[in-house]
Amino acid sequence: MGLMCTKWPNDTVAKFPANVREINFNAMQVTEEMQGLDVEATLAWTIYRNIEDGAEGETGYPSRAYMNMGSDLKNQDPVKTTAKIKTLAQAVCRDVIANNKLDDVIKNREILITKVKSELTPMMKKWGLYLERVDIKDVKICSRSLFSDLQADFKETQKKDATIKRLTTANELKCETLKNELKDKKRYTV
Repeated sequence: MGLMCTKWPNDTVAKFPANVREINFNAMQVTEEMQGLDVEATLAWTIYRNIEDGAEGETGYPSRAYMNMGSDLKNQDPVKTTAKIKTLAQAVCRDVIANNKLDDVIKNREILITKVKSELTPMMKKWGLYLERVDIKDVKICSRSLFSDLQADFKETQKKDATIKRLTTANELKCETLKNELKDKKRYTV
């Protein structure tokens, strides 16, 4: 059984899918230290469905979505809507990267996620859209030499620890061997 309604001559009827759409995007920018980062992320959005949020007489969110994004929403891949959201998300990511240190962005991805959500959620709500989630897939350092330099300290520490363990083990084996040789010599002399 379906939904039935009356359409008057001046009424517009719009049907569009209410499924969750996913957008993948990249944002490249330099940090405060002028080091390039490439952030690979994804976000998911859908039509905002909470009608109780609106003030009395206010247009519902699905209607807002249709008014702001038009017939693009009925497509399986709403190109124009996706492009708008993607552009905004990239701009927010670039802003976060530019105003933070390299180490902060790499180690604390929550900075990016929180900022994208806080900036996009109210704007998308005005459009009748809902931001479901934001995920940071990868944060890459653009400069190979910088990446190597950042790893150098870690690699040297690992190498030093491995050498110490190897020498300690060799020393323990040598001591054990000498003890056994001493025991053997004592037995033969007695």
